[in-house]
Amino acid sequence: MEYIGFPPEWVADFKEFLEPVGKGSDADIAEMERWFNLNNKTGERSLINVYWCKAGHDTITIDNHLHDHLKTIRCATCRDEARSMHYMVDQSLKPYCEFYMPKDILAYPRHQQPDLRNGIPAFKRIVDPEEVRFSKKIKIKL
Repeated sequence: MEYIGFPPEWVADFKEFLEPVGKGSDADIAEMERWFNLNNKTGERSLINVYWCKAGHDTITIDNHLHDHLKTIRCATCRDEARSMHYMVDQSLKPYCEFYMPKDILAYPRHQQPDLRNGIPAFKRIVDPEEVRFSKKIKIKL
């Protein structure tokens, strides 16, 4: 497959969208184009996405087919707005957050409930089995 450059209107849109989080430079857009082309060579759907906030934190997520595409989320580190790189990232990155649909929407804060009712998923950190193993309290029965 030969290199496919982004149409000029895409470049303008990406620059405008990503500029507030410091990711709208020509180098950033070129990197997105590079991953877009590499990811599309396989014909497989990209599953890993990165969201960036103004503070420079990244939130690496995996798409578990619960949603179409969220352009913004709350940063997993500082809770500021984080903007999507539109799955045009290195697909070998290890995600540490995932999207999910909670079973009990009423258990969530009132401000999140309308989004959940409209099918917009919540997201959470992926639990590392090693973290769970070492953090569980063991009850010893005598």
